[in-house]
Amino acid sequence: MKKIFPKKVFNFILFLCIMAEIVLPSSSAAYNFIFINQETKKPVGYKVDISHVYYIDPGPFENYTKEQLRLLVEEAFRVWSSIEDAQLPSFVFGGFLDEDVTGENIDDYIPPQHLCYTDLIPLGEACKNEFIQKNISLILFDDDSSISEQRPLARPYSGATFQQKITGSPSKPENYLQTSIVISTIHNNFREIFGTLVHEIGHLFGLAHTSLNQQFIDNVEDDFALQFGKFVPTMFSVKNIGFGLYDQKALPKPDDVLGIQNLYPSTNLKSNSASIRGYIVDEDGEYVYLGNIIARNIEDPLCKAYSFIAGNVNCREGDKSTCSGPSEFSFNHLPPGAYTIEIEGYANQTSPEILWPGFNEDTFLASAEYWNIDDQANESPLLKSIISVSARESVDDIILVVDSNNRDEVTFIPESEFSVFAPTTCEEIDFLKYQQIITPDLVLSDSASSSSSSGGCSLILSP
Repeated sequence: MKKIFPKKVFNFILFLCIMAEIVLPSSSAAYNFIFINQETKKPVGYKVDISHVYYIDPGPFENYTKEQLRLLVEEAFRVWSSIEDAQLPSFVFGGFLDEDVTGENIDDYIPPQHLCYTDLIPLGEACKNEFIQKNISLILFDDDSSISEQRPLARPYSGATFQQKITGSPSKPENYLQTSIVISTIHNNFREIFGTLVHEIGHLFGLAHTSLNQQFIDNVEDDFALQFGKFVPTMFSVKNIGFGLYDQKALPKPDDVLGIQNLYPSTNLKSNSASIRGYIVDEDGEYVYLGNIIARNIEDPLCKAYSFIAGNVNCREGDKSTCSGPSEFSFNHLPPGAYTIEIEGYANQTSPEILWPGFNEDTFLASAEYWNIDDQANESPLLKSIISVSARESVDDIILVVDSNNRDEVTFIPESEFSVFAPTTCEEIDFLKYQQIITPDLVLSDSASSSSSSGGCSLILSP
């Protein structure tokens, strides 16, 4: 295990090392997850040793048959289950619901106050819902926006995920038992519908939104957008963007792969991977919370990039005592390679409120910068060092020192540091194969732009 200490904060190391035994997450607590057990530091997911059942909204729908949508759902699950070095839970199609689900009857399927913990006795009235009691997950299709009008979606999102039943308690969640997904089909955009399905199923498994390559999301030139699309992670959340990011979101990127591997690791994942861990402090040695940390493989920095929000999940309403750790970041199960580490804030299109409820725009306002081995607050933000890690190797105690005096605006590592036109291993998805799976007569739209927002959302309401 390597340890790299910057000279500036040597006197601060002893305190950090004492705190490390208390706050460092377990080896499985990396990436960004919707729920983390604050006692074990483990992310919440489904059990992998049993099968889970889901039912589908039967429609009728204007542009698709229920059988076509069933096949789309199966393929979206298969996208995740085909990821190597991940042992995902099995989800089995149980049948179609007896009626079309609309805004008029949505309360019978997704009660307004729907989050149920098995250790909270007595259970609320909503937890007596038939599907919640029987642990039957639901995938509903909103063909007329009537469902989104009845749920707290702020606008007709492309999709939303509702975690509805969890074993344990709010402070000690253990496993999901039941989840429901709503997908908008009103715009008949095949690419967006399928990309949204894959995104929301990522939420169903337990992944939160990621925030990566934000430097580029305001550039809407067509040629540039086509090049950039292949770098957009499946779990990236985008709102009010005109170009078709969802074209490529149906294909998980390395950031998504790392997330699902950490949540559902295979038995041999640890032997094939490495770790980089550290903390964020300001010029006075004070913890800095909830910065967006990015590790980039220098061989393919836009594609092989991995995100982690320091402090992780469950920081509610600015209450830092509820964070999973003070300011730590932990990239576990990284592919071996050479990496840079950077810190940034959040663009308007990926605001913390979208990442998780309870975040606010003032979460991280220091300037973006790279980490370097002699990291100091008052130096060039582009001064960087390379961290090389081999399989089974861990580099710990990376101390990233930020300048909190510069709080005028959210900044990022400039676009000039990267090139979307450089050779990359990120591929573009072949939508034709999914078109052929459903029906050879299905019209495949060439444009993913629509009046709907291109942002999926995972919604968690308190019981």
